[in-house]
Amino acid sequence: MLCKVIATMNRTYIIMAIVLSAATFSCSQQNSLKSTMSEKDYITHLHTVSGSGLEKQLKDDGAYLNGVLDSIAGFELYYSFGLSVGDGSVSSTMDSLSEFVLPSKEVIAADLNHPGRKLYVEQKLALPESDFEFSAGYQQEGFQHIKAEDLKIDLQMMFAGGKAIKADDLPLTWVDSIQVRATYQFPVQYDTLVLDLQREKEIRYGNYTIKIDRSEGQEVSFSVPLDLSKKIIEYRGITSGGVPIAANSFSKFPVTGIDAGITKELQSLNKAFADNNKDAVVLQLEKDPKDLLSYIQQLDALYKEYTADENEKFEDDFEIVDYVKTMMQKYRDVLGVNGMQYEVKFPNEITQIYLYVAREYDNVNRDFTARNLLENSPDYSTYLDKETNQYGIVAANREIIIPASYDELNLRAGLFFTERKKAEFTSYRLNPDKRTMESLPKGLDFFNVLPDNDDFYLFQNEDRYVGVLDKDLKEIIPFRFEGAELCGDVFVMNATHRGRPYKVFYTRDGKGISIPGRIIAADCSGDFILLTTREGKSGILSNSGQLTVPLIYYIDAGYGILSDKLVAYQTKNKRNEKQGIINTLTGEIVVRAEDGFDWIGRFNEGLAVASFVQGYYDRITGYINEAGDIAIAPQFLAGTPFHNGMACVQDPDKKIHLINTRGQVVKTFPDVVPEGDSYYVSNYGRQKEHEDSVYYEINGRLYDEKGEPLPQDMVYKIKAMDNSSQKL
Repeated sequence: MLCKVIATMNRTYIIMAIVLSAATFSCSQQNSLKSTMSEKDYITHLHTVSGSGLEKQLKDDGAYLNGVLDSIAGFELYYSFGLSVGDGSVSSTMDSLSEFVLPSKEVIAADLNHPGRKLYVEQKLALPESDFEFSAGYQQEGFQHIKAEDLKIDLQMMFAGGKAIKADDLPLTWVDSIQVRATYQFPVQYDTLVLDLQREKEIRYGNYTIKIDRSEGQEVSFSVPLDLSKKIIEYRGITSGGVPIAANSFSKFPVTGIDAGITKELQSLNKAFADNNKDAVVLQLEKDPKDLLSYIQQLDALYKEYTADENEKFEDDFEIVDYVKTMMQKYRDVLGVNGMQYEVKFPNEITQIYLYVAREYDNVNRDFTARNLLENSPDYSTYLDKETNQYGIVAANREIIIPASYDELNLRAGLFFTERKKAEFTSYRLNPDKRTMESLPKGLDFFNVLPDNDDFYLFQNEDRYVGVLDKDLKEIIPFRFEGAELCGDVFVMNATHRGRPYKVFYTRDGKGISIPGRIIAADCSGDFILLTTREGKSGILSNSGQLTVPLIYYIDAGYGILSDKLVAYQTKNKRNEKQGIINTLTGEIVVRAEDGFDWIGRFNEGLAVASFVQGYYDRITGYINEAGDIAIAPQFLAGTPFHNGMACVQDPDKKIHLINTRGQVVKTFPDVVPEGDSYYVSNYGRQKEHEDSVYYEINGRLYDEKGEPLPQDMVYKIKAMDNSSQKL
């Protein structure tokens, strides 16, 4: 039987071509390959029979084994999650690629050994030992020429609670970090393997065969033996004009079939049966360390189970993926990954694909301390018992609270867990004191937590609508929304009407809050809620649910929040309209818009940057206090917020200074030095944040908050990171 099951998240295929073996099996199951006897007992039995009885035994068992091998010949089982780059659309233009060139060893080594590179580890608790997945850092912490998944990781030492731990102490213990040696093997020589899509269906490369399954202009599907796929560095499509182009949609996934090693051993055993040679059969069984009889029985069971299920109707992609995963797990002893399937789409029609295949390798290595991505371990976590393939729950102190007895159990948040069985999900709440799992009502699925809150949780019903339940699982807000946020004592619920989003508001006890007009945006600042209507007008809702500022102003949700009680407002929605200030607690107008400012920054240490238009275009900047009074007269071209009594400003002569809260110059920074014949000189300054401190970048040099140059080790550390900045 030749069968192929393919499951993808976008489309499901079931392709079957059934080839039934012509053999019929009339032999008794007792004392035969078909029985469940052990290999040892079977060999003992063969030694007890002779003559015609032995001849018949070998003939019948050989016919049975031959039938099993025929039935599972070509069996493949796989499912995939495609990774698409772009939308896979046709393009009328053509973006050609440059010639393929390998990076040098010097480039690879510099990338791996760069002091800014970091590794992180994701831990999955399990028995008898945890699993670890390593990944590179983000942006500057990440590699430029190396894929973290291609690193060979050797664990050196593990740390938990700031102390080194032994391997025996590792099960169910969250680690803080792991010292590892990372080795990267990279190609230094390669071959260019040409797939001629118009002429060939199979391409030989050494002992490997690449099969082109489908080729339709832009789209190509081909399979590659597993060992060869590991050597493919890159690929490119080649147009009829010889132009190399990149794919805009790409999927690669493993193809599981009968383990090649087992197949080879069974074929040797099958030949011994065909020769009617008892000694050869016994020798084959005894020399192989594997239990070949158990493999034969598993293959027979696999065939029978699949033929029993081949007409089953799957409701959705989840069910077919679960089916494939279950089969892979159940028959993992006889199944193995034998190849990789490639599904590629290009923006233009191609006639060839170039596969760049590594021929020679070199390697570099480096020691890292990989930190756990989970900085704070949860109070309760799931763990996998690898022997039973079941999940349980363990406390942070390594005490098992719930023994491993659940399928695919996942921690959602806090005490809530979800178990997945095939396409069905069941939510539970853990009772750690009673060591029990409370099943939530059918059709109710845990959705999310509300940050900084232990009293309410979000759930979904069968129609996927969100509602709010309290900690006693009593319904507070009905299930008719798509999401929620808790701002102080106000629930902000997300809803849609005819595809248009809007907000609905409730108190903590579930009472609706009436707001005039339809609100399409609600920004929770932490101290109040900025509301915006469909017409673009804004008002303020207090965290207790009172409308303190009517919906008649224009307030920018990004730059309009000045402090925990002040916002900048305009009376007209125009770009150059002046800004006034409103008190969000009382609704009092602190500064009228017509008497206000061209722009107002956020208050820090009681002062905020405020700009005025001078002349037709020019803007001049000073500082105001929270009463709207001018604290430092407008005299600068630009300025930053105050930090520890200091701010950075640029005067009309474009010189950069540090000033104090009285506007006095504390330090003047050196001007920029022109290079070569350049006549254009421009001083600049930036206030930046690093961890919990502020520093200044002035004309390319870094200074602390007092204007003193930063030490070189700090300069390097800062430059290796992505920092927020405010430029003068």
